Amino acid sequence: MDIVKAYDVRGVYNDSLTEKEAFLLGYYSMKFLHVEEFKVAHDLRLSHEQLTKFFLRGVIQAGSRPIYLGALSTPNFYYGLFDGVASGVVITASHNGPEYNGFKFMHDLKSLDSRNGLNDIGALVEEDADHMGVLFNELKHDLLSMPLSSFLDEFSVEFEDVKESYLSYLKSVAHSLFTQHEKELLSRRRFAYNFSSGMSSQIMVPLLESLEFNANLFLETPDGNFPEYEPNPSNAQEYTYGHIEGVEGTFCYDGDGDRVMFFDEEQRLVLEDYFIGMYLNYFRKEGSSFVVDLRASKSLFELAKKHGFSLEKMKVGRAFYQDYMQKNECIFGAELSGHLFFREFNYLDNPDLATLFALKIFAQKFLHNSSFRVSEEFQKYMHYYKLQDTNLRVSNCKESISQIKEKYQKNLVSEQDGASFNLDSTWFNVRASNTEPVLRLTIEGTSKISCDQLLEELTYLLK
Repeated sequence: MDIVKAYDVRGVYNDSLTEKEAFLLGYYSMKFLHVEEFKVAHDLRLSHEQLTKFFLRGVIQAGSRPIYLGALSTPNFYYGLFDGVASGVVITASHNGPEYNGFKFMHDLKSLDSRNGLNDIGALVEEDADHMGVLFNELKHDLLSMPLSSFLDEFSVEFEDVKESYLSYLKSVAHSLFTQHEKELLSRRRFAYNFSSGMSSQIMVPLLESLEFNANLFLETPDGNFPEYEPNPSNAQEYTYGHIEGVEGTFCYDGDGDRVMFFDEEQRLVLEDYFIGMYLNYFRKEGSSFVVDLRASKSLFELAKKHGFSLEKMKVGRAFYQDYMQKNECIFGAELSGHLFFREFNYLDNPDLATLFALKIFAQKFLHNSSFRVSEEFQKYMHYYKLQDTNLRVSNCKESISQIKEKYQKNLVSEQDGASFNLDSTWFNVRASNTEPVLRLTIEGTSKISCDQLLEELTYLLK
């Protein structure tokens, strides 16, 4: 089943992902999980109503009872699993464009992905041993024309409001995190918040208002058309340059609100490595064990060595962090895509918490030095030049990685998630994409010249 990916189900609506797949996923996920109750949330993509209705109908057909949580960001959905029923799905395609949608499953407060059952559910859907496709054809016409609100009433689907309780939780974190002096300072020093027409604004806007922080808001109205750009923070550079100025920095969130990236006072995108370095430097006072993306800058591992804390490398993929962090009691973990994980939040990713901690760090810096610029915080981690996630399109990823291993055999240091190599003045990781025939190449070195030369060498090798 092509729409079953490593960490979720995702496809183009009305192409690879239709109401039929939603109905069958609802039915066969219940048959696989054997749960009596299951929570369902969604973002506000244009296809959310149809896919939500048919998924809910599949859950009901399987004999389980759905609990509807409404339109939520992914972290708000996670929070909704902390009390009571701890299994559910949020219908979202994260940072992809408006034509996409998908299903992100959780079971017993853990990611349900290709490691622990998602592929099995996909196989059940493909096989359709219970002939639910026949029933779908009988139900399709009436359900398509029925508004979601009418469906919820007709099938007596319970609604559980977890938005207010999540907002209250974040308020309590903020009130214990900031001193009164820091709150007053942040009411004067202005930051921008770009929500990419996605879901984070539902919680972050009232949170910032309640704290009376000085905030410039951009693209704060959820819009499933994503009119400015695909809701990936790394796509926001042009919009940021054109619309945002006169602020200390800008927090930028993705479509479903589970990732955050940061732009400095000059509206330059800060490499996530350096953003992560700021958190490591802050949390090292509270703990000794952290985990980061294996592609992270060498400067972060030098920071760990200097201050005597453990910093482990994790393969790329949001779903891998929670288990490792819980086992090793890590306070904080981070992936370069903008997923930031906190022990505070059951070891799950939460950019709302990340924003609060970043504001705390900046407030402390402003108190110490009123002329402080946020870019100064990141400069201390910029020891090397980095080319991050360059895509090389190839005909066969496995063969191409073998070619690279053969050429740089003496420099191979790890085969965790592709292959990593150390050369004299450069080091790099190459791995296959999970979704398309491209190699993801991350290069870091002592200079731009050495990195560019290595990229040219690798590109020529794989021609």
